[in-house]
Amino acid sequence: QPFQEAWPLQHLIYERSIALGMTLHPNTQRTYSSHLNSYLTFCEIHGFPISPTPDTLSFFVVFMSHYIQPRSVENYLSGIVSQLELHFPDVRDIRNSNLVRRTLCGSLRRFARPVSRRQPLSHDHLRHALNTCTCPLEYDDLCWLAMLFCGFFGLLRVGELVWPDAVGLRDYTCLSPRSSVSIDQSSFTFCVPQRKSDVCFEGHLIRITLPPSQIQAIGGWSSSAWQRYVRKNPVLLQTLL
Repeated sequence: QPFQEAWPLQHLIYERSIALGMTLHPNTQRTYSSHLNSYLTFCEIHGFPISPTPDTLSFFVVFMSHYIQPRSVENYLSGIVSQLELHFPDVRDIRNSNLVRRTLCGSLRRFARPVSRRQPLSHDHLRHALNTCTCPLEYDDLCWLAMLFCGFFGLLRVGELVWPDAVGLRDYTCLSPRSSVSIDQSSFTFCVPQRKSDVCFEGHLIRITLPPSQIQAIGGWSSSAWQRYVRKNPVLLQTLL
């Protein structure tokens, strides 16, 4: 074990502050800060102390449920807990208290509406996007089509493939370098250094390859039984993805 000099207390506090500040992705941090501001505004206009209690959080739930969907209020509570936990260590237990949970459940039953979701992308949508682009394709068109097709076939979040307009949300550790792109006759790969869902911060190697019908033809399989075989072999499955 090499000798390590002791750090001054101020330096320890400084380094810890940096680590705590990097716990959340900047976009998540901004969203949680907005949730906390809503809670602080609620406490201010009603004359409540900001220290969370089961009463305060349950009142916040019924108040906000009259303006936004209760499902969103549940997300607000997650952001509030994340932001206040350093100052009020028991806020998570308060959030999970019977009073708050039952209040949220009642608000969901009273105000919840069916979730409206957009239809998932299909191959027809991709063909339509490709055919409607004017020829010759400009550079921006090619970039947009590349993101669209890579997001679809690479099972990626399209929102994480674009560069944010807000300068504060631009994170170069999440940017895929062009030097990571590799192309061969049957597939191409590129590196995604970090993603919000990457809890280990190790990055991912994305491989986009042939469609299942062509894989079946190349392998000489006469039925779809090969898909069950692939699902049981993680190495092959990773190659296909």
